[in-house]
Amino acid sequence: MRVEEIDDITNDNFLDIVKGTIVCLNAPKDLELGIDNFSFQLTNEEFRGMNQIPFRTPHLIYYNRTNHEKFGAIGQGPRTCFFNIFTEDNPVVILDFDFIEEDFKIITDLTSIDEKYDLIFKQYRNGIFINQIVPYPEDKQKKWKDLVSFIDNDFLTEIEPINKKIQSTLLEEEENKKSNVFYTNIPQKLTKKGLSPQQITKLNFDKSELLKEIITTKKFKYNNDEEKATRYLLAEIQFSFICFLHGQCLHALKQWKKLIHLFSNCEDALLEYTKLFISFIDVINKQFEMFPKDFIEELEEQESAIDENLSKDLKEEVELHKKSNYKKSDHFLQKTLFQLFLTVEEINMEMYDEDNEDWKRLYKCIKQFKHYLETNFEGCKDLFEQDEDDAPVFV
Repeated sequence: MRVEEIDDITNDNFLDIVKGTIVCLNAPKDLELGIDNFSFQLTNEEFRGMNQIPFRTPHLIYYNRTNHEKFGAIGQGPRTCFFNIFTEDNPVVILDFDFIEEDFKIITDLTSIDEKYDLIFKQYRNGIFINQIVPYPEDKQKKWKDLVSFIDNDFLTEIEPINKKIQSTLLEEEENKKSNVFYTNIPQKLTKKGLSPQQITKLNFDKSELLKEIITTKKFKYNNDEEKATRYLLAEIQFSFICFLHGQCLHALKQWKKLIHLFSNCEDALLEYTKLFISFIDVINKQFEMFPKDFIEELEEQESAIDENLSKDLKEEVELHKKSNYKKSDHFLQKTLFQLFLTVEEINMEMYDEDNEDWKRLYKCIKQFKHYLETNFEGCKDLFEQDEDDAPVFV
C-alpha cells in the first residue's frame, strides 16, 4: 500500500481503505499468482499478498508453480483457480502453501475451524505486515466487472466444485466429486420419439427448442423466475470463458464453445427471447475484447485429436491431411456466430417494417459486433465472406 494510505488507517476506516485482501503464507518464489486480469511472478520472499480488492464483485484467484524441477523440462505446474466474493463480513482470504500437496490451503472466516484466521487478521489489522501487501490495480477494475456482470454467489454455489478449486489439467480419469464443475448439460444432437426425419433435422438445425428446455429447467429451480434462469446461462458463459482464459481449463473452453454454439444456432428463440440475445451479444463482445488479434485464425474446431502414441512422421502426416482438407466452414466461428449473423439478417428482412424496439436493438447490436470482429481480428472478414456454394442450408 502507499505510505500515505497506511498512515491514514484507523480502526474505524480500516475496511474502507484496505477493502478485500489476499494474504499469502509460505508462498514459494517460483510461483505465478493472479487475480482477475492481473498476474505476476513472485520474486520476493517478503511478499504477503494483495489488498484494496473491490467488495461484492466475483474475483478469480489463480496460481501455479513455475521453473520447478518436479514438472520436467517445461517447469510449469498445473494451474489452480477459484472464485471469491469479498465482503465486509468476509474481507480476507488466507492462502497457506503446502509444499507436500503443492497447493494452497484456503482459509476464510467462513470456513476456518481454528484460530489461524483470527490471528493473521489481527496481525494484519495491527499493521504488522501491511507494508508487504501490494494494491489491486485500479485500471483493471472496469474491464473485469464487465466480464463477471452476471455471476453472483447463488450461481457460484450451484456450479462450483465441492472443494471450490478448478484445475487446469484435470483428466477425465482423475475427475471426482470434489473437483467436478457442474456445467449445464448441452447435448450435441437431439431426437424425440414420434418426429419425422424432417422434424428431427429442424430440431437440430434450430436449437431454439433445446434453449427453451434448458431455460424451463432452470426456471423450475428458481420458482418460475425466468429472468434468473436466463441470467444463469449468461453467467455460465462468463464463468467458462474466464476459467479458460485465466484458469487455462480446457473443459471450460469446451463448455464455452457449446454455449456459444447453442445461442448462435437458434432461430425461433431470437424473437421469443430477444432481450436475452441482446445480453448474449454484449457478453461475448466483452469477451472477444480480451483475445489477441490473431486469435480468430487459431480458433479452429478440432473434432478429433491426434493420438499421442503415433510416430512423429505419422503425426506430421495427419496434421498435413487436416490442413489440406480444412475448409472455412469447419471453423468454429462459421458454425456459430456466422450462422447467427445469417439468421438475424433473414429475420430482419421479414420484419423490416414492424415496430419491434427490442428487435431493432438486437439487430443493431449484431451489426456492431460483426463490424467489430471484421475490423479488429485478422482473417475474420475473409472468414465471413463465404462463396455462395459454401453457404449453409437451412431446413
